[in-house]
Amino acid sequence: MKHKLIVNKTAHYYHHPAVISTKGVIVAIHGYAQLAGEFGDNVKELSTNGFDIYVPEALSKFYNRERQPVASWMTSYEREDEINDYKKYLETLMQLIIKKNPSTPIHLIGFSQGVSTLLRWYAYSNTNAASVHLIAGSIPQELSSDNINQLMANKYYYYYGIKDRLVIESQVNEYLDQLTEIGIDYEKILFDGRHEVPKELVELFKTL
Repeated sequence: MKHKLIVNKTAHYYHHPAVISTKGVIVAIHGYAQLAGEFGDNVKELSTNGFDIYVPEALSKFYNRERQPVASWMTSYEREDEINDYKKYLETLMQLIIKKNPSTPIHLIGFSQGVSTLLRWYAYSNTNAASVHLIAGSIPQELSSDNINQLMANKYYYYYGIKDRLVIESQVNEYLDQLTEIGIDYEKILFDGRHEVPKELVELFKTL
């Protein structure tokens, strides 16, 4: 007979402190088969624009085809347990961030698998985000208009690369329809690129 045992697990995250006085906090959630240290390179330059940047790393590690260690937020095996684990992990980190940065605007970024990870945690949390940036990822099917109060933010953006081979346009349209059904207003940003964090996101933050 199978049993369940809840244990402590060490989590890792990266922090790129604002070079000048902090005008906002960015929490950036990486995608499947990535590591937080490398993913943070996409946005760490924004620390020079006054953003305090935190990049959490997924709890599950494995080797990719090149035998390099990478991380995943979840798989279909014991998915509910993995979802609950990362929601609690991200909430613990967020409370630490808020304690260090009281009354500072929070901006959330999710890339690929990090999109569904971000939204599941955000619907679970009491965090109020100034902006939410979703890049080439899916919207969790279980989210609905019942979650709108938890998912509210001042602004939502959805980014999609026109050369993306992993997320095709028809899928993106389905994801955007889901956002609409939930009740989320968003701005769609197309960029000339593949499955990646676009420079358009970085440039947008520089205007904030």
